[in-house]
Amino acid sequence: MAAYPEDPTKELGKTSHAVLINDNINKVPRDLALVGPEQRQFRSSVVLHGRVENLKSNDPAENNKQYYPGALPPVVSVIATDNDLFDGVNDADYAPSTEFYNVDSDPLIARINTPSKQFGVTSTIVTGDVGSLTLNSSALNTVGLTTNTISPSVNAIVPGQKISGPGIFPGTEVVSSSNDSGFRKIVMTQDRAVGIAVGDTLTFAPTPFNANQTWVTMPQLAVMETDPVTSNLDIFWESTTAGLVNDLNDAILNSTQSSVNLSSFNTDNFTEAIVPNQSGATSRILSANFTLQDAFGNDIDYIDQSPAQIVLTSVFNLQGDDVGPGSTNPMFELETITSTPGSPGVYNIKAKEFFYFSQQNQTKDTFTFTFTLNINGTESVITKTPVALGNENPTIAQSGSTACPGATTYYPGTSGGGQGTIANVGGLMDQLVHYKV
Repeated sequence: MAAYPEDPTKELGKTSHAVLINDNINKVPRDLALVGPEQRQFRSSVVLHGRVENLKSNDPAENNKQYYPGALPPVVSVIATDNDLFDGVNDADYAPSTEFYNVDSDPLIARINTPSKQFGVTSTIVTGDVGSLTLNSSALNTVGLTTNTISPSVNAIVPGQKISGPGIFPGTEVVSSSNDSGFRKIVMTQDRAVGIAVGDTLTFAPTPFNANQTWVTMPQLAVMETDPVTSNLDIFWESTTAGLVNDLNDAILNSTQSSVNLSSFNTDNFTEAIVPNQSGATSRILSANFTLQDAFGNDIDYIDQSPAQIVLTSVFNLQGDDVGPGSTNPMFELETITSTPGSPGVYNIKAKEFFYFSQQNQTKDTFTFTFTLNINGTESVITKTPVALGNENPTIAQSGSTACPGATTYYPGTSGGGQGTIANVGGLMDQLVHYKV
């Protein structure tokens, strides 16, 4: 509620009120330090942050909206029960505001300072201006209200409401309300005083609930958050499994595909100059040997096992041709360079066929390598792609040329792949490479 229940304009935009129920009592606690034995109102300094603001709407679909906070957040300044906060004990005319949730139980109410902007909606108060004091000249317990001044509706004045205003004694209540001679005749439990006059405004409380929703009194949803609590305790989340920490570490390091990787896979050495089936670096397509590494970059020691720690499962070019170890024409194989137990295994990829750079280099000469890793009994897969064949510049010798029919001159030399001759047609170098068949 914005402002005060008995005065919707008092401190509007600067003060709001909210009922504290259930767990909200703990989230917005009273400061019980340095309190007196008869103290009924308590200070608080809880900072709140508005998120959802209620609306005064009779459309159930438009009862609230998002709240956009200002520069300074709201702060709870006072907490007390409804009667203690609004002096209901000493005020005979006091009627708890039905705007507050479950107000009949005298709940705790938080007074909230809103320095930046209004939060919540104002209360609905039933008022009416005196229009006649002579509807029943022999009875002083009757007043006539001007009908068009009654707010929010003439139906909001009902028997049992308490009446307050000039010339009305404390504790006066409504006996009946009806139309009479163009006015709304109000019969009261006590006679009016001499000081009442035409034009005075009378207030009727509490505002009754209206089933037809001509006016809104039912509390609507509003949300405010407190600052998070910073705990000095380490918080551990429970799980449905239990075990040793070192087992968990091993599982994290070795049970997923991303936890084991290759130390490197540099294919700069894979060009058409490579010579197959040779010992040493001549046939290796990788410019540097690689090892298996865990998630922290530590080399994994070689173990003689079956299946092996790393297996070259397949190799396909981008045309879909199988050229791996299990194919009819394998072009690559995994070479184990170092296999000493207790030391990291060292590996490379060896070429088993000659390669030449052609116009199909983006498909036929580009490959996808798939490896299967078997570490600590757990299998994972690593894929390396694209692995593309590199070109090599040819070498040409100008001496020793041979003239042939058709103005074609052949010069001795080699292509980048180390084979064949290069033709000069009509005195201009042709880029065709002639290979021996």
